[in-house]
Amino acid sequence: MWQTAHHVVCHLTFCTMKITINKKEYNFDFTGWWGPQYQFEEIMNVAEHPERRFNPNLTLHMHVMFYCVLLCDNDGLELTLDEFFEALNDLTLVNTLSEFYARRCEVLTKTLIPKKESKKDSKKKR
Repeated sequence: MWQTAHHVVCHLTFCTMKITINKKEYNFDFTGWWGPQYQFEEIMNVAEHPERRFNPNLTLHMHVMFYCVLLCDNDGLELTLDEFFEALNDLTLVNTLSEFYARRCEVLTKTLIPKKESKKDSKKKR
């Protein structure tokens, strides 16, 4: 039997979410791309199977990536991938993880894209 619950705390540039699976609370947050991506590549054995590179259009890939976020943000994670997949039978949890992941990606993407100079700023440089 599995139980899930979740709560989200968000600020302008920092978000954190706690989820509960099987009566245990976990952090679900990431502040950079690379940790979860490295975990994903290891779990999916991308080095030997390049066709398994992360594809956000595939449900399996998204669910594995969610697990990788948990791995990176919860030292000594005892929840197995199979247990996590079982917990994803709760569609409310899936939707919450998906929405949170999408919002974090938006925030992280904005920090990667340089701001465009206004005409006023470019005239100052001349």
